[in-house]
Amino acid sequence: PTWASLNLGALICIECSGIHRNLGTHLSRVRSLALDDLPRELTLVLSTIGNHMVNSIWEARTMGHRKPAPDATREERESWIRAKYEQKLFVAPLPPPTPSEGPDISMSGRLLLAVMERNLAKLLLLLAHCTKEDINVPPFLSLPSRSLLALRLPGSALHAACQQADVVMTQLLVWVCYTSPLVILLLFSQNLLHPQCLAKVFIPL
Repeated sequence: PTWASLNLGALICIECSGIHRNLGTHLSRVRSLALDDLPRELTLVLSTIGNHMVNSIWEARTMGHRKPAPDATREERESWIRAKYEQKLFVAPLPPPTPSEGPDISMSGRLLLAVMERNLAKLLLLLAHCTKEDINVPPFLSLPSRSLLALRLPGSALHAACQQADVVMTQLLVWVCYTSPLVILLLFSQNLLHPQCLAKVFIPL
C-alpha cells in the first residue's frame, strides 16, 4: 500500500484511496506515503495502530459478507468500504460498562477512562461507536464527587491524552473533537493542555 487513512491508522491501496476520499474527512483523512511529507507524529499514528488493529474493530462481524479480493471492481470495493466505515455494519460490538466504570457512565466518561488506562484498542472501539457530540459533552462517571476530587480527573479524554503527552491518542481525539486551531489555543491558554503536547496537536488536518 502506498496510501494511508490517517485517522483510521490504516494503510490502503491506491484503488481504495479515492473511495476513502469520497467518504469525507470526517470518516477518512487520506494521504499519500510517497507524495506527502508526513511528520513523525503522523507516521507514529500509523505504525502504532496498523491494519490488524483497525480490522479487528471495523471487520469484527462481517456476518457472511466477503471482503473484496485484490482484483475486485471499483463498485465492489466501494460497497465494502461504505458498509465498513460509513454504515458501520461490521464494527465490533461495544461491551457494557465494567463494574468499575458503573452502569451510568457516559460515553465521554468511558473515553476518558480508556485514555487514562492508556488502552488504545479500547479508545479506538469507543471512537468507532460514538459521535462528535458524545465526545464533547462533559464526562459523567459513576463515582462519588469526593472520589472525583481526590482523583483530580482531567476534564475530558483530550485533556487526559495531552497531560500524558500521548501523541497518538491526542491526535485521534483532536481529529474527532476539534476542527479549529483556535480551540486548541484556547484550551492551552486556560492551562487545559499539557505544554509538551501543544506543538504536537498542530498537525495538518
